[in-house]
Amino acid sequence: MQGSESLAHDPAKRAGTTGQTMVQTFDASAEAGEAFGRLERAKRRRGYTSAEERV
Repeated sequence: MQGSESLAHDPAKRAGTTGQTMVQTFDASAEAGEAFGRLERAKRRRGYTSAEERV
């Protein structure tokens, strides 16, 4: 996997449960960054906040 970027996240992980992990692989860092941005925007629309915002 040399020269590729990966994005991994737990789509519905809750404390005390065994969740699933989704891994996406991209050829370029820019593509991975765009996918991360889309994921972050989607989660914020659903009401998620970052850990820094909760402190």
